[in-house]
Formats: sequence, structure tokens, C-alpha cells
Amino acid sequence: MKISFILPVYNVEKYLSQCLESLVKQTYQDIEIIAVNDGSTDTSPQILVKYASVDKRIRILNQKNHGLSMARNVGLENVTGEYVLFVDSDDYVALNTAECIAKVVEQFPQLDVVTFSREIFYENAYSLVDDLFVSSGNIFSGKEFFERAISERKFVSAVWQKAFSMKFLMQNNLMFIPNILYEDLSFSIHAILYAQQVTSISEVLYFYRRSNLQSITNNVSSRDLDVLKTLEYFQKLLENRDTSDILKSEVWHIFMFKWVANAIFFKYPKIAFWNTVGWKNCRKIKSHPIFRSYLETVTHLTSNRNLQIAAILIKWNLPCFYVVRKISKIIFPNYKF
Repeated sequence: MKISFILPVYNVEKYLSQCLESLVKQTYQDIEIIAVNDGSTDTSPQILVKYASVDKRIRILNQKNHGLSMARNVGLENVTGEYVLFVDSDDYVALNTAECIAKVVEQFPQLDVVTFSREIFYENAYSLVDDLFVSSGNIFSGKEFFERAISERKFVSAVWQKAFSMKFLMQNNLMFIPNILYEDLSFSIHAILYAQQVTSISEVLYFYRRSNLQSITNNVSSRDLDVLKTLEYFQKLLENRDTSDILKSEVWHIFMFKWVANAIFFKYPKIAFWNTVGWKNCRKIKSHPIFRSYLETVTHLTSNRNLQIAAILIKWNLPCFYVVRKISKIIFPNYKF
């Protein structure tokens, strides 16, 4: 069984060799590495050529800069393996990643998605293991897995924390939405909820770098309104399937409220307290009917008082929420809820 790694590359000369080393030294040999050079202007293309010249499992696909989603889609169109993993080129993977995926698929050959744990590391050498193991090696339907992962606080949107069956992706026409932020969330939830068999393994297989404070997720932009496109995408995706009941569930409402809050409302007071674009974005998102339904659910939530207070303030007094979020370490001790 061949396992494919899709590696979008854009101006990552500082980190690319470390990433490639983790791929070419996999303990499981039957792999392919599809490196999609997304119009890099640094020495990343030369680094790719250097590695590909000595390892024929690396295929380089060059394109003009079209963004992460399009680069991943080009990779998917060229996969020849049975299972595929996505790797961001400033991160790296454990040397036994492919081996672990191959072993679990050998045991359960009909798996659509496999999830695993990650380690988050910083430039100052500090690191944190993020245990994302869901229950004890059970096989779930996608819906069951999603609900269990949410309840255990183990669901993450990142696609690089998962391995996907290519047959499953092709059968469900799963591709990344181009030119939109938060493409990982839409892809991951689409895949999980459509999957027939999902499992989770306990191994830490992905090492996620956090270093670039100027990344798009740490700035204010009109593109932050892409959260609304994502909400509308899920509404259309799920309302006509046997998963439509999820849209009305408290679990879904709380999860989506937390996601929007962490992406927008909890971020802005920290980085853009006086930014008028940030205020306009918040007001527009707050008034959207889909988000308002989530907001209404959480304002009546009694199981998480902090979250309920946040929702009430966002709903009735956004400036007050901004002030409380900015100065309080008691009501809101953590960045995420």
C-alpha cells in the first residue's frame, strides 16, 4: 500500500529541508512526496530539486502562486497512493508516520479517516504535546466520531492531523475551497461527517511550528468575513443529508460559536482594539442569521458559565465585551474556551 504526502511549498527556504528530511527518512518506504511549488520566489524550488535528484519518490509540481487550497488540490489530482496526508512545509512529521498509518489501515482496511496527535513547538524551543487521541482505538462512524471528539475536546480543524483514504475523497468529490480562509475546517468537517469509518491513534505524528506573528490569522482583514462563507457552506452541505440533525444540535451550535469566537471575537481585542475594520467585521458577523442562532443557544448555556458570559456580552454589548476581553484575566483566563 502506497501512502502519499502532499507538500505545498511557498517561500519556506528556512524550514523546508527539515520538513523534507522527515519525509524522505520515513521508516515505511512505499511512499510518494508530491511537492507543489506555489510560485516561490526564494530558494525553495532549488531545495526541492536537490532532494528530488537523490530521491525519486519526490515529484515536483510547479505553478504560479494560487494559494494553499489550490496547491493542495493540484496535489490531490496527482496522488497515486491509497492514503494521503497533508504537510505544511514549515512543519515536519515523525519518521514513523507512514508506518503507523499503514499498520492501522492493515488492521482496518475500510477506514476513511485516521486522526493522530501533534506537538506544537516554538522558536524558543518550548513545545507542548497536544493529545488528540479520541477514546480507546474504536472505529466510529463520522458522525459518532465528531460528537465524541467535540465532547472530549479533541477535535481540531487542521487537515495535517489526519490521514485520508483517496478512494473516499474521490467518491465524495472532496477538494479544498479556493480563495477562502479557514479551508481546513470546511475540508475536515466535510470529510469527517461523510466518513463511514473513522479511528484515532495515540501516536504523536505531527510537529506544528508556531512562529510567525505576522501570519494572516494574527492580523485584521476583510477576509476575516470568510467565516460567514464557511458557515453558509456547512449549512448547505449538511441540511440535505442524514447529518442534517447536527445543524440543530447544541453540540454543533457550541462548537461553531467557539470556532467563530476564537477566530474573530476573542482575537480582535488582543491585536486590534482600536481597529475600525475589526469592529465592522464583528458587527457584520454578529448580525448574520446563522451565527445569531449559535449565539442564542450559547447565551442560554448553563454548563459553561464563562462561555455564556462571553456570548451574552457579544450579543448585547460588543464594546463591553471588547473591554472585558482586553483587561480581564479573571472572567476570561484563557484565549480559548
